[in-house]
Parts: sequence; structure tokens; C-alpha cells
Amino acid sequence: MDSSSLLEGPGVTAGPKKPALERVFKPMGYTCRGESGTFTLEGRTEVNLTVELQLDVGTWSHSVIAKFRVWGLGFKGSLRIPVSANALVHAQYPIGDADRWQKIVENLGARCAN
Repeated sequence: MDSSSLLEGPGVTAGPKKPALERVFKPMGYTCRGESGTFTLEGRTEVNLTVELQLDVGTWSHSVIAKFRVWGLGFKGSLRIPVSANALVHAQYPIGDADRWQKIVENLGARCAN
């Protein structure tokens, strides 16, 4: 995808974001909670570590940034992860339309698979 395709015209939206998240993450055992402009997906690994994906989808920006956390007895760690091969790690990425949102969610699901 070239950088010109990242620029969206006014009014281009992905629609409801939670259904795509649930389609990808529920089969992997994640719960999905949504708040104003954010989603938190939480699951457990086979060795009982808690994993969490936090998504800031913006209230006005129509962009996404992701943070992955893992913790267990006596430790925790977190890192920002890119939502696409074209995304910078610490930068927001344009969500675009429903098709692009689905691709972003599938990519995040592949990164978070146990």
C-alpha cells in the first residue's frame, strides 16, 4: 500500500469496530471491552500468563495505535506494536474504511496468537 492510499477523504469511516475485533479475537479466548475511543482485549496463554492488547482508536482522529502487555507472577512487560507492516511502532495509523479495519484487526490477531 503506498502512502497516498493512507489519506482518506472526509466521511470515510470503518463503521462499528468491535464486531471485527470479536470475530478475530474471541476464537482465541480473548474478551473485548470497549470504552470511548479505546478497546481492551484480554486473554490467557497456555501457561496462565495474562495478555492484553490495548487499542486507542481515537474519538476524533480515526487512527489506531496498539500496546501489547503480558504479565504473570512477579513480572510484567509492555510494548507498542505496529498495526501494519507500513505502520511506525509509536505512531497512529489511519483506520480508513471497513475493509482496511478488518485487515488491521487480522494483522493484530496474528501478532497476538498464542
